[in-house]
Amino acid sequence: MSKHFPTLFGPSIPLPDFEDTIEIRPKPKKNCLLRTKSCNFADKAPLILPIIDKTDAVPRITKETMNDLLHGKYHEYFEKLFIIDCRFPYEFNGGHIKGAMNCNSPTTLFDNFFNQITKGAIIVFHCEFSQSRGPTMAGLFREHDRSINWSHYPYLHYPDVYILDDGYKGFYEKYLDNCDGGYIRMHTQEYVDNGDLQHYHTVFQDEIEKINEKKREALLPPSKSSCPFSPLSNQRKKSCLLDSPVATKKRCQ
Repeated sequence: MSKHFPTLFGPSIPLPDFEDTIEIRPKPKKNCLLRTKSCNFADKAPLILPIIDKTDAVPRITKETMNDLLHGKYHEYFEKLFIIDCRFPYEFNGGHIKGAMNCNSPTTLFDNFFNQITKGAIIVFHCEFSQSRGPTMAGLFREHDRSINWSHYPYLHYPDVYILDDGYKGFYEKYLDNCDGGYIRMHTQEYVDNGDLQHYHTVFQDEIEKINEKKREALLPPSKSSCPFSPLSNQRKKSCLLDSPVATKKRCQ
């Protein structure tokens, strides 16, 4: 059974159903000693996968670890694997990691993962090189999870979120057999000439900017005029009262 994972850019892409993406296995009691301790990330949570010691907001894994995941290693420590390919549709259609789903809309991503929580999930984000789009989407995903659970810090619905280092390009060059299709570069001339690159890039940036604008607004302190106890607020109330027909009538009496 397949479903369409909607994207921000035109027709949706048929992809495996979330329930069919990764086989759900009986989950044994975890041996916490086998989990990697994350020392560089804000949540300080123990992680299932070995990570690269970098300073990203979301930890990175190597292409070798990604290949191990696809071949069943670590399977006793998680229930589902989601590979989120954040490239543009023409790149994804040209080739992708087996089992990956294409999503380049943060809003769509949030709806699919936070309206109904999937327990025991590993989520791996990537783009072409994992230098911009993939890390951006992964960072927004982590921020959204953190904001939902702010009163239960450091709890997260999805603690095991990673970025695939070197992106699809690096993985494709070493593990071609674990990819469906080939490799289409973002700046392939055909898609530069027909306007697809500019269109998808603009829409992606616009949505990111809207999300960032909401975050900036949330950080702003309430204006003095909106505070019911502020001098300006009281002054406006008096002014409105004096200018009202009822107040005028009472004053004249």
